[in-house]
Amino acid sequence: MNVEETRTSGRGSNSAQLRRYNERIVLQILRRAGEASKAELARAVQLTNAAIGAIIQDLIEEDLIFEAGKRHDGSRGQPATILKLAPDGAFSFGVRLDRTNLETVLMDFSGHIIDRRIHDMILPAPEQALEILKEDLGSLRALLSDELQDRITGIGLAQPFNLDAWLHELGLPEADFKKWNDFDLAAALEEAMELPVFGENDGTAAAVAELFYGHGRQNDDFLYLFLGPAIGGGLVLKGDVIRGLSGNAGDVAFMPVPPSSLSTAPKPKQPWDLLLTRASLVSLARHLSSG
Repeated sequence: MNVEETRTSGRGSNSAQLRRYNERIVLQILRRAGEASKAELARAVQLTNAAIGAIIQDLIEEDLIFEAGKRHDGSRGQPATILKLAPDGAFSFGVRLDRTNLETVLMDFSGHIIDRRIHDMILPAPEQALEILKEDLGSLRALLSDELQDRITGIGLAQPFNLDAWLHELGLPEADFKKWNDFDLAAALEEAMELPVFGENDGTAAAVAELFYGHGRQNDDFLYLFLGPAIGGGLVLKGDVIRGLSGNAGDVAFMPVPPSSLSTAPKPKQPWDLLLTRASLVSLARHLSSG
């Protein structure tokens, strides 16, 4: 995909009040394209060379992007200067919470995972899970120098909706799941870590990651299938993630399918079954453990 194809639905502007908006678009383009020249950015954001030059200079001074060398493509004229995201420009945490898994990562500004912490376990009570996450986030933060710790911008939280739902279909014990109904993990993490927390459905979050770091760099339209303890999905059209009214626009988990013939599968309550019962890591583990 070329840079022009990463253009968002909003258009850039030379007006001062939209400078930060244009900066975000430039960063978004570089994140998805990987690299770009000044001329390519000007065309994609629809700004003059002077306007895009001022934005680029500001972002370089803020250590968010850097000049990565010249592009020698054999064309006439001066080689174009290539711009990329600066890995140490900012850092963020990612937290993924699921019915059978807790995962925390530390990521630099270019999208590189510095380190991660993983716990394969049935989701415990909220207070216990919060303590585990706080310890993991603290150990990941300690990997950075004091100067770089000041560049941690926030925490991205990915988790499925309605954690206490579909336990029968997934063959999971009730355990502490119902305690999560009235627990706001995003608010608890924000208070504990003193960082802003941005929550997202796990399937949608995975689709966003694929858009910027995977096949989405070459494809503007795709359905992402997220295979975890349950199956989920995310929908991307014209380079934008489609969430829908309830945030589940791309979720395929509730598609009706014929019941499984495996003795290990939970018996459906209807003549038909749901895809999440048959297509998931939980169902695979349940079947393999029976042998």
